[in-house]
Amino acid sequence: MSDRLQRKLEMLSLYDQLPGGQPEKERRLYGFIPGEWLPNWVKQGYNQSIEGMARQVMKGEQVFKVDEGYDPNMAEDVLATVMSFATPTDVAALALGGGIGTAAVKGAAVKSATKEFARRAAVKSGMEKSAAVRLVNQAAPKILNQARAKAVTGATGLGFYSGLQSSLGQKITRDDIDLVTTLKDASKGAVLGAATGGVGGRVSQAATKKGFGKYQKLAVEKGVETGVFGTVSPALEGELPTVNDYIHAAGVIGGLTLKKAITKKVVSVPQKMVEEARVQKNLRTSAESQAKAEAKENRGSEEWSDGKKNVRILTDYTGKERKQQQFVVEDVNSKKTFTIPKDKFFKSFNRIKDNFGDNIELKTRKRIFGLKKSLGLSDIEFKDLVDVALGVGEPLPLRKRKGKSGYHSNYGELKTPEQRYRLLNQLESSKRTNEILSEWKQSGIEIKNVSGESLLKKALPPAIYDSLKAVGVKAKKTLGPSYVQMTDAVAKSGVKLMGDMDARNSLLFSRLMTRLNNATYVDREGVSYKFQDLSGFFNAGKKKRIREELARDLESSKDTDIARTKEIRDITKLVYRVGSRAGLKLAPFIENYFPKIIKPEVIKLLYKDIDRIADLDPRTLSSDLVRKKGFEDNLKSIVGTDKISVETKEALQYIQAQLTSQRQREVTLSQAFEVLRNDVISERVILNKNLEKERGKFSLPEKFYERDAGAVLPNYISQATKRIAYSQVVGADGKGMYTKIKALSDSKLHSQAEILKKAFDTYTGLIETDKSLNYNFKTKSFLNNFVNFQVATKIGLGFATIPNVTQTFISTALRLGYSPFFKGSFKVLKDREYIESIKKYSGAGSIEMHNIIVGFQSGQGTKLGRLADATTKLFGFQGINKVNKLVSAYSALEAAKGWQKQATLKPKTLRQARKRDIAIRNLREMGVKDLNMKMSAKTMAKVMYEFSRDAQLQKNVFLEPSFFANPKMQPFLLFKRFGYRQAEMMTRWVNQARKDKDMAFFLRLGAAGFAGGAFVNWAKATLSNALAGEDIYDDSYKLDVDGREYTMIDFIKGFGAVGSFGLVTDIISAESPWRTTEFLLKPAIIQDSMKMYSAMQRIGTDIIELGPNGVTARRAAKYLAPMFGTAPRRLARRLETPKQRADRRRTMLSSTKKKIFDYMLQDNDVMAQRVIREWNAEFLERPLMMDDISPAEINKYLMRKYQRLEKEMIDPATAPRSKRRKPAFRLGR
Repeated sequence: MSDRLQRKLEMLSLYDQLPGGQPEKERRLYGFIPGEWLPNWVKQGYNQSIEGMARQVMKGEQVFKVDEGYDPNMAEDVLATVMSFATPTDVAALALGGGIGTAAVKGAAVKSATKEFARRAAVKSGMEKSAAVRLVNQAAPKILNQARAKAVTGATGLGFYSGLQSSLGQKITRDDIDLVTTLKDASKGAVLGAATGGVGGRVSQAATKKGFGKYQKLAVEKGVETGVFGTVSPALEGELPTVNDYIHAAGVIGGLTLKKAITKKVVSVPQKMVEEARVQKNLRTSAESQAKAEAKENRGSEEWSDGKKNVRILTDYTGKERKQQQFVVEDVNSKKTFTIPKDKFFKSFNRIKDNFGDNIELKTRKRIFGLKKSLGLSDIEFKDLVDVALGVGEPLPLRKRKGKSGYHSNYGELKTPEQRYRLLNQLESSKRTNEILSEWKQSGIEIKNVSGESLLKKALPPAIYDSLKAVGVKAKKTLGPSYVQMTDAVAKSGVKLMGDMDARNSLLFSRLMTRLNNATYVDREGVSYKFQDLSGFFNAGKKKRIREELARDLESSKDTDIARTKEIRDITKLVYRVGSRAGLKLAPFIENYFPKIIKPEVIKLLYKDIDRIADLDPRTLSSDLVRKKGFEDNLKSIVGTDKISVETKEALQYIQAQLTSQRQREVTLSQAFEVLRNDVISERVILNKNLEKERGKFSLPEKFYERDAGAVLPNYISQATKRIAYSQVVGADGKGMYTKIKALSDSKLHSQAEILKKAFDTYTGLIETDKSLNYNFKTKSFLNNFVNFQVATKIGLGFATIPNVTQTFISTALRLGYSPFFKGSFKVLKDREYIESIKKYSGAGSIEMHNIIVGFQSGQGTKLGRLADATTKLFGFQGINKVNKLVSAYSALEAAKGWQKQATLKPKTLRQARKRDIAIRNLREMGVKDLNMKMSAKTMAKVMYEFSRDAQLQKNVFLEPSFFANPKMQPFLLFKRFGYRQAEMMTRWVNQARKDKDMAFFLRLGAAGFAGGAFVNWAKATLSNALAGEDIYDDSYKLDVDGREYTMIDFIKGFGAVGSFGLVTDIISAESPWRTTEFLLKPAIIQDSMKMYSAMQRIGTDIIELGPNGVTARRAAKYLAPMFGTAPRRLARRLETPKQRADRRRTMLSSTKKKIFDYMLQDNDVMAQRVIREWNAEFLERPLMMDDISPAEINKYLMRKYQRLEKEMIDPATAPRSKRRKPAFRLGR
């Protein structure tokens, strides 16, 4: 086959990409089909095209119903004719016809090319094998006859096209193809093509000699061709030309010109259309993958019955084991397995869910044909599925129905129940695929096409580009946020499910906790308390006693106790009802209920001991431990020693006694341990908690359980809402998520599957049970204690609250604008109902402090965990966070209302249209589907929650690198996620603002850096000076001191002091850029360990040299203070000894003078003067004088730098003799 013909055939591959309004399979077969919304002339033109007629042959009806009585005018007639040539199949036929014409003398090439055209038109479009074979067999002889006839006489593209169009027209009108008629029409087309082509060519040459321009020449050429075509066409039929002939001729010449432009790539198919087609194809592929995974999962749980017993099929009979002739099945009741021949199984058993009853074959047929109708399958498409279900090598022949339109489906050839079930499964999978696509469309799930080439690829050599791309991909995968890697539609739908689950959990928790906090409890002395008033630092002992009394009253069955705790009992009952509605299989309801939650300190001991036992025997986490050889002996050996705690031994004995009593037989220690292990692990995993765990079978000693209602009830609600949200979104068994993970794995998208699984396991807590992702208990306890210590000191005792006050201005106000912020703030101050509704529906009232700061739960039930919670609450960090979340929530609501007005407003100018488009995009990004919805706190609850969560940098695994979710990495990433999340968010928003040309965004960014930075620097300096009792050196800009002396350096430093950036810089306490670099590269645990080591060394030296006395204690305070946060470090200045102050001053003087000299050499007098002023304010006893910064001192500074650089380039061993020292002795004379 010639290269030219090959290229023309490859056009079919391009046309396969074009989108349209027809079903996916038909679009792949026929190419682009316009939508029903198009005008009548387009519809009529399409119906008259080869593509339209081919589809009419296949479907038995025209593609489009042209309006009744439609009478096209002259322009519409011309356009309809052009349209009939403009479809991809028609252009391909014209192009192929020309190729065959040039190879006319080669009969074998004609035959080969014709069959190749038919094959590619089918196979490239993604048809089933049987359909491709059928199309080749039907079309080849007819097209070959035309090609042979015109090959002898010099066939043109129009001849081939006319023959093919004639064949299809006869098929439609007569249901047969007449060879004579086809040859006649092909010959007529060839004559017309030759006449117009020849005349047009000569006219074009003459016009060129006359000096006509490009468009003048084209107009003359096409005008003459139209005249010739309009005259010759009726003459060939023995008729005189009419006006309509010339109108039709204009359309034909226009279509041929368009074909020529496309084949020569003068006119190209829009890239956007091609990309959209690829995207749609990828979406369907992803949907099919998920549908297959769901079907496989469902088949594994499907129950079949023969009327006597119910069984499940364990054999993968539609997958890898489909050729197995024996089924392995499991009895649902007895759990016993047995084998049965496949044909016998399908004759005896039927799926319970089908509920077919009697006459199964008839009802199966009814179900199958019902699905065929609902899926809109043609007879031929359905017949292809029957061929697959039959499992035969070659497809059955296509047979026309006698006396009826359409074709036989060959359904009757399905002789066995297995074949019919196979067909039913195919149809059910297709239905589910369509449902998935519909769900994704409603959810706004899209996938981007990334097939385009970058400018860099065009500019660089391939080897260099590939190397850079590999590095970039690796860095992006490792350091970029996880959502960037989630490119598949299934993965994106999984991300959405995670978001839905998180939002439902938070909103439900917020509402229930609001009710609990406002619930009233009357103690035994008749004093009423709101639940929220029973916590706090003041009267802590009395409040704890009342909370424990509340626990006892909740378990009491006395009428008086029930009355006093009614409002709180109502909440526990509400939780139970919500869980029931969510589809959970709940434990029996307990009237006088108080949750049993193990004390944190006991849980810690039990975890520790389980971990020790696992070190002794790695089978510890296995099931059915009593059957594990040697495990019982290993367990007894360790229980008989002091290697495990008294509490664990007591728990094991207590459970063993209960189980022995219940079962009326001796229970082994292994069985008791397995019960204890599962109970302890369930404290970390939400899938086995109080709602579903039946009480009474076994328990731990009462002293092991927490009796503080202030700790137990919030914990109970938190775990319950997580479980309820889980069940509501992905099903009680999590199948909605696990099938997506399985679908991704089956599609070889392992990294996306892993990210989704880690995110899901993080939500459920299962990630904490994965030994490969966790340290042993001892190490993990140490790291968790360290994390809690860091939070308590660096956040609670640091200055983190000050920059947190300004977080709104580099998050919420920056993204949404000042108008929604001020509008919402005004409503909050004016309308109490407004603020209560925001709190109720946005989840802004809930805050998981550890998840915000460190990104995971670091054992906040421990002493250090409670200390972290207390310090961050006492010094305002948690309070400011709640305010920031609230501000983000109501600002998001007000912004959405403003965008809704712009989105629904009919634009009058281009500027208004641009604003409308941006508003629509913003609403879509927020998750608003209906632009006309009524927006209120209730209807916008999810929108408010998700925006406030992300704007306030709360936990969102998909906005962080995937390794951030690894429990082993989390302690070493402490505080770094703040900076990462803020930088990632800012980068995203800045890029979008740049694309939108949103100058207001950049003005708000500047205002945040200036005003916010000035406030934070002033507040921190004021607090620092007050704690230290003296002025602290700080060369940051201060509005009250510097006035108008504001530089770019001040803006950068000020921006770094605002919001979460300021929180990080406060933790770093950076006096130089190198400290910032050190923080980014070195984990906080290593930094503080090194500080501790250095402090201990210094203290040890002081004790040896000075002895253990007050002076040593004062010096030690300075060494240890930096590990306890900014506030203790400032307070330690008051204990500084004169010698320590002198040492610090001497060290600082050298670095300060260097800084001044550098500023002076840069002509930056503003900063030089500021540094001098700040130094003199702190060190009154040693101010900087003119002698310190004289020209002579500057020259000395420059000379020292020069000499230092010069020495760096000299090797003393190879230097000239004059610069070397004399050796101690010489060898020789």
